[in-house]
Amino acid sequence: MQQVGSANLYRTEIEIKNASFPINFKLVDVNYTPGSNFGYLNPTDRVITMGRVVKATPDAVKENFEFMPPAPGIYQIFLDLDGKTPMVFISKAI
Repeated sequence: MQQVGSANLYRTEIEIKNASFPINFKLVDVNYTPGSNFGYLNPTDRVITMGRVVKATPDAVKENFEFMPPAPGIYQIFLDLDGKTPMVFISKAI
């Protein structure tokens, strides 16, 4: 992930070639450092759709996010650490 904009906003890009199945993921650092393993906070935040911002926990174990891409393409996944609760959202790359 790379830092963008504010000091607490991070982004990574993924290319999805086959949009016929959901993508399961967490956002982690290379060493899986405790407190840097981001997954969904509440079960209602598990599924991310375009335009939806969801709450994350930095101590995820099995709390993978799920994203069903609407079409093949390049997507940006954002981790916003500005507030008290980490937030995650996805947008299509331009």
